[in-house]
Amino acid sequence: MAGAVDRAEYHSRRGYDVLLFAGEGSDALGLEISQTAVDVASGYRDSLRIPDEHKKKANFVLGDFFKYGTGQFDVGFDHNFFCAIHPSMRAD
Repeated sequence: MAGAVDRAEYHSRRGYDVLLFAGEGSDALGLEISQTAVDVASGYRDSLRIPDEHKKKANFVLGDFFKYGTGQFDVGFDHNFFCAIHPSMRAD
């Protein structure tokens, strides 16, 4: 990935939103907790008939959300990641 990541999505599933962000010109990252999820989202991206410059801006990586520091992204996005965290742990 060439520059800083503008937007990140946690648990991106097939990467629909990451691809949307990339299509809008953002460097977008899907952060996954399993290599299978990374492979599925990357495979879906690669199968689409979209411009290569959009594909290059949509990346999926294996990583632990809790080990990523704050301030690395302009926007952090998720649909259901935080609802799986027990309320007592959300302040952490």
